[in-house]
Amino acid sequence: MVLQTVVDKLRPIKRKIYHLIARRPKTAQHSLRRDGLDEFVAHSDRLGGPGLPACEAYWRDIKYHPSITINKHLDPFSAEYAGAQMALYEELSGHPYRYEEDEQTALDIDGHVAAINPYNHPDPAVMGVHLQRLARALSCAKAARDEVLLDMGCGWGLSSEVAAYMGLQVIGVDINRKFVELVNRRAARTGYPIAATHGSFDGFAPERPVDLVLFYECLHHAVDPLAIVSRYARALRPGGRMVLAGEPVNDMWWPHWGLRLDPLSIYCIRKFGWFESGWSRHHIVEVMRRAGLVPTVHHHADPAVGPAIIGEKPL
Repeated sequence: MVLQTVVDKLRPIKRKIYHLIARRPKTAQHSLRRDGLDEFVAHSDRLGGPGLPACEAYWRDIKYHPSITINKHLDPFSAEYAGAQMALYEELSGHPYRYEEDEQTALDIDGHVAAINPYNHPDPAVMGVHLQRLARALSCAKAARDEVLLDMGCGWGLSSEVAAYMGLQVIGVDINRKFVELVNRRAARTGYPIAATHGSFDGFAPERPVDLVLFYECLHHAVDPLAIVSRYARALRPGGRMVLAGEPVNDMWWPHWGLRLDPLSIYCIRKFGWFESGWSRHHIVEVMRRAGLVPTVHHHADPAVGPAIIGEKPL
């Protein structure tokens, strides 16, 4: 129950905390190093965990100092650079990355099935941000009625339900079988045209080309986004669009891409094993180009909403 409570709190506050970190004035910083990671997580939990005022105050001026040095001038698409980031992940998590095990989430399926929204979240302001991101991204992608959308990493299913509400036929995919059950049970309850299936980013393949592929708050969990974007670019029909929304586009720690080193990301990596990366706008645009897509970045004045990035497959 404690784990469920923490996980339910994380999604709505992750980007809020991230943007507060990005905008706050510089102050004296408290160093966090490898040997202090377990105590950092334990003390965070003693203070109530993410989102609670005491925990946020504790995190306010923490700066992580990695034990390893990563050469930021390496080719960001090279195996050497990726290997260095994976070594950093092992330092932060305490073990090698195991995506089948590490990208799982505990949840109360019955409670989420019965809830008014898939997150079972009561705050209209928080839900409003999610709805803005999704509706705007699908609008920027010029989604058309009855097009088929592949919702990768569909999670709780909010993105699937919003797409279905807008008139799309949705195929949801998630590595967590509990999420798949949740999405399908809610679809049976609501009657929305959604069918969810179990699969991983690098293992799933649709039976036929689709019109849209959506990554909402999930592509940053991919170790090799170029491989994943390329894989699903091939799954698009000519003229189809790939849509990224709610993703951490930043160059705060790395000029191209790498693990995010804010306290919340470190907490999630150490406690849950999640792969919490981010990329600069330039890098993710180049990823789309190398995958054969024509990218367009649609900026938003509110950083909590963030950019919608659309990659179109040429006709």
